[in-house]
Amino acid sequence: LPSQTCAFKVKVTETSFVVKAEIVGIRESVCLMCYVANGHILIFSLPSLKPLFDADFLPLTDYRVARTFCFSNNGHAMYLCSP
Repeated sequence: LPSQTCAFKVKVTETSFVVKAEIVGIRESVCLMCYVANGHILIFSLPSLKPLFDADFLPLTDYRVARTFCFSNNGHAMYLCSP
């Protein structure tokens, strides 16, 4: 069995929480994409967790966004804006 040691770690946010996190393929690599409740979308490289992208998005004011938000390959994301 492989060892259960932590190779890399990163503090995603100091004052908020992660709403959604998924592993997606972008170009020819694999990344961790996170939607944070303060309205940021963060992308980290895997396995080193180097920050690649940080963008402002919608803060978590409507729970419909949190329930329907999803990431897909090549860095696309979507959510339902109407019921």
